[in-house]
Amino acid sequence: MGYVDEGYEELYSDINRLGRGPQESYEALCSKSDSEVLDLFWDMYLSIREPKVQPSLFSFSPSQSLSGGRFPCADINCRLRNAQRLCNFSVMYADNVFVPFPLNDLLKEAESNSSLDRNLFLDALILIKMYEPLVRAGLLYFQPDLVTTCPSCTVHLNQIQQTFQNRFESIGSPVIQSVLNSLQVYVMKEGEEVYLKILPCPELGIQESSFIHFRYEVPSVVLSALNKDGIGASLDFESMREIGLAQQIFQEINDDLSMYNEQNIEAQCSYLTDRPSDLTVLKGMSDSVSFEDISHYRILSQLTHSIPYLANISTEKKLKLRKEEGDAFDNYRSSITKAMKSVKLVTANDYRDFYRDEIQCGINNIQHAVKNAKNTYMSDALLMAGSICISVAQLGIPPELAPVASLASGALGAATVTDIIRKHRENINGTKAMGYYFLWKLNE
Repeated sequence: MGYVDEGYEELYSDINRLGRGPQESYEALCSKSDSEVLDLFWDMYLSIREPKVQPSLFSFSPSQSLSGGRFPCADINCRLRNAQRLCNFSVMYADNVFVPFPLNDLLKEAESNSSLDRNLFLDALILIKMYEPLVRAGLLYFQPDLVTTCPSCTVHLNQIQQTFQNRFESIGSPVIQSVLNSLQVYVMKEGEEVYLKILPCPELGIQESSFIHFRYEVPSVVLSALNKDGIGASLDFESMREIGLAQQIFQEINDDLSMYNEQNIEAQCSYLTDRPSDLTVLKGMSDSVSFEDISHYRILSQLTHSIPYLANISTEKKLKLRKEEGDAFDNYRSSITKAMKSVKLVTANDYRDFYRDEIQCGINNIQHAVKNAKNTYMSDALLMAGSICISVAQLGIPPELAPVASLASGALGAATVTDIIRKHRENINGTKAMGYYFLWKLNE
């Protein structure tokens, strides 16, 4: 595990001084003037510094929806439930997790010196407080949106951002439609109010039903979905596009993947998400070679596997388990990393054999440790199963900006996919510069 910077001590001291709970903290915020609240915001925001950690395949940049972002639901209870799912995984399996700083939501208002929304401020503080055990264990670090760079580095980062954005915008309607095919949106009416109900859609990271209310006029395409008795039908893809819902969902995916794209160059971390749709988008960004045609992608699919985790108990107890059974968790992560970097594993059969002989052995050791802990001092814990899918994340970074950015596209400057794979084999540390995608599912 990592270290705890003094900046985090300052951050949590500021939060604790506000009050012992959400209500007391909210009252304290309301008692302050706008300028005092703004000063408090900047004191907290600027306390976060760049972490000093060693890059690892298990250093993760999670999607915003998984880490408690305001999409797909801005209610703090939904945000906390999503963030807890991230904690369930991270506390047992991550080396480091770089979470978007919850105060980022207020950054634009703060920069304009306008009055900060105290409710949003409180929601961010509640989320930051929930992460405290992982922060103090040196496992989790916040990622502020403010970055200081020299002029040459700014040009470098702008190139990366623009290249990614161009590739994202090149995604055609069929890809967008394939992502939204699993989304079910119904028009609802209560009294005179017409609104939308989005059914749970794990494919898009929507774990519970969500509701969209129209602040002003209800779009005509929504009203036309109501029959004469006021019973609503589902919206089709074109209707979702017309009201901007498709664009909103894709903007969230764009923001997550773009943020990861930048962090992968700087922090060399892997992308962690619970949203399978992200991989569909990444496939769509590979303009010359499909993922299914790449041997490395097919090989990695052999490493998809289930892992145990504990729910219904405190993060502190899970940290205790990880500390006591450190070898089991370290060996598991080491075996996955070894498979990613191995120059000897060249066929799907090689990976299957490696999985059986090394990775499954590591999983069995963790399973044994978890069961023993549950029987001895975690009797109230729920033993659950999660699954990890590993694949290559294609982000379209040109070769002059990253040594080995991806295996997924001939457009990176290599003559053929075979050349790309060969170059990766020749560079055993190539994974440090590549984008790996970890799909985390909880089997609940």
